[in-house]
Amino acid sequence: MGCSWLVDWQRVVCKSEQHTSTHNINARLTVLQTLLLPTVFSALGPNTLHLFGAVNILSIIVVWALYPETNQRTLEEMNLVFAADSIWNWYGMTGENSPCLSHC
Repeated sequence: MGCSWLVDWQRVVCKSEQHTSTHNINARLTVLQTLLLPTVFSALGPNTLHLFGAVNILSIIVVWALYPETNQRTLEEMNLVFAADSIWNWYGMTGENSPCLSHC
C-alpha cells in the first residue's frame, strides 16, 4: 500500500474524468503517507500504534452512525432511509415512517 505510487506514475486511460481525478488524489495521498510515516514513527515511537487504533475506532463509530444498513431492503425502502431529515442513520429506520415495513 505504501509504495503503490512507485508502480504507477503514468496516467491511466480512463472512461471518466472522475476516475482520473480519484486516481490522482489516491496517488498523491499515498506519496504523502510514504513521506510522512517515518517522521510519525520517529516522533511517536511505539505510541503510533495507539494513534492508528484511535483512528480505526473513530472510523468504526462514524460508519455505524452515518451509513445505514442496506441488507434485505428494497430500493423504495432505501429511498425512504435516505430521504430522512437527519444524517444519523437510526432516525431514518425507526418510528412510524420506518422503511422497515414488514420484515423487521
